[in-house]
Amino acid sequence: MPKRITIFGATGQQGGSVLHSLSQHTSTSPSPFTLRALTRNPLSPTSQSLSSSGIEVVKADGWDKQSLITAFSDTWAVFANTNSDDPIFGEGEGGKREVDLGRNIVDAAVEAGVKVLVWSGMGSATEASRGKVAVDAFDGTYN
Repeated sequence: MPKRITIFGATGQQGGSVLHSLSQHTSTSPSPFTLRALTRNPLSPTSQSLSSSGIEVVKADGWDKQSLITAFSDTWAVFANTNSDDPIFGEGEGGKREVDLGRNIVDAAVEAGVKVLVWSGMGSATEASRGKVAVDAFDGTYN
């Protein structure tokens, strides 16, 4: 039986790229895995295109842990990343934090019994650029 790989952010640039690459390997028979694309809007043109190409599209929201647990059910592996530049992060006092979104994703994966979690991130921009570029999202320490 093929293993399911679920892509969080499947309609975005990074998740979409991963999904596209993996989909190139599902045409073998028997396929080693099936793909599930997570999206907040399954009616978007991108989601509809994925669905019409045979990829399972499931509605889920990273801020709704229960929707993630449901979407991660029967999943062997999850690919996830967050968009550090999303304006939703840090909007005023009590604004949403990227680290909280990440915790939701990881906690939901654990609760759903996911065996493999691939997290795409970036290390310290300051270190990588030898001090020339500082990016708080990549240099910050979160508790």
